[in-house]
Amino acid sequence: MSLRNVPSEDEVMRWNPQSLADYMRKLKLSSCDEVVLKSNITGAQFMDLDPSWYGGKVTRSAAEMALREVNKDGAFLVRDSSRSFTDHCYTLMILNKGKVYNIKISHQSNSYVLGSSLRNMQSFPGVREMINHYTHTPLLLIDGRDQTSEEQCRLMHPVGL
Repeated sequence: MSLRNVPSEDEVMRWNPQSLADYMRKLKLSSCDEVVLKSNITGAQFMDLDPSWYGGKVTRSAAEMALREVNKDGAFLVRDSSRSFTDHCYTLMILNKGKVYNIKISHQSNSYVLGSSLRNMQSFPGVREMINHYTHTPLLLIDGRDQTSEEQCRLMHPVGL
């Protein structure tokens, strides 16, 4: 394929799931078109989600198994949320000290926010920027069962599925 047939980033950002799947088929990317359609991924989402850490519609238990197979502090992935709330679109899963943390990623006013706490809430223009930020800055992890237990961890080992 010549470079003049490659779509611009702006063009891809406007694609609906069917347009993205059609392009994947044109590139002969084996079964990628099916994943795009099954996960309802738009061009904008595709440009923002890195397959090295994005698992799509993987179940919570399958994602947890993948993290435990890596078995390193800072192993992480992002999966589609199993909840059907429109603002809670993804879940960040992190392995730290043998425990898997599930942190919601919400879409609010054209930005993404990590977690449900109002303290120290930071927004990002995209999920990719959020992930990049926390590869350099430790993320505060709070145990859902023991709110007094706090750990810090950077995102260090992406787990692609």
